[in-house]
Amino acid sequence: MEEARAATSGPLLVQLERGLSAASSAKFESDSADEGEPDGRSSTGSSRNQQIVHVSLHKDPVYEDFGFSVSDGLYERGVYINRLRPGGPCDGVLRPYDRILRVNEANTEDCDCCLAVPLIAAAGPRLDLTVARPLSPQNSAKTL
Repeated sequence: MEEARAATSGPLLVQLERGLSAASSAKFESDSADEGEPDGRSSTGSSRNQQIVHVSLHKDPVYEDFGFSVSDGLYERGVYINRLRPGGPCDGVLRPYDRILRVNEANTEDCDCCLAVPLIAAAGPRLDLTVARPLSPQNSAKTL
């Protein structure tokens, strides 16, 4: 488990469709295994339904971090959200097991933590993430 840290300031800014505060918003897209690759796999290599979430975070000025740690995938390559700091910039926006697909403009689908953590640390005061979030069966029914 590694934690991405760097210095900055500013409040949380996330683009969300669900109702958070005015400073918080997030953009969600649904993606399923039927879309993506011709063999039926999604572009992230998973056969499960997933939700693509685009998030912008501003670094916490006190802790000088974005409030999350990452870990490598156990059975497939990738970088996953591991733990969230309560009250941190990503609290209520990111979730454990979200797979990080992009850090700013860099594709991280085939990366591990050794490559992704320096990208996060070098992001400066603002971090733009694209994550794939597995949909539970009950969430899948809501998006249909």
